[in-house]
Amino acid sequence: METGTLNVVNTTVRDMGGSGFTIASAAAGLIKATLSNVKVINATSGIGMGAGAAVHLSNSVVSSNSVAGIAISGGGINI
Repeated sequence: METGTLNVVNTTVRDMGGSGFTIASAAAGLIKATLSNVKVINATSGIGMGAGAAVHLSNSVVSSNSVAGIAISGGGINI
C-alpha cells in the first residue's frame, strides 16, 4: 500500500544543524521519494531513510555532512 510520494528537483539544502531530508512512514504503507539534482551540503545527516521509505536519488551531491551522508534504517535507496 502506497501512502505518499515526494518529488524534489533542483534543490539545495546547506549549512544546517539537522538532516537535509528525512523520509520515513509513520503509518503502515510506503513513501516513494525521488530526489533529482539535489545538493545536501554541511548538514548533520544528508539524507535519512526510515521504515517505509523507498528513495531514488539521481544526479545529486551529498557532501561534508558531520554524521552521515546517507543513513538507512529500515528503508531502501536506489542510487
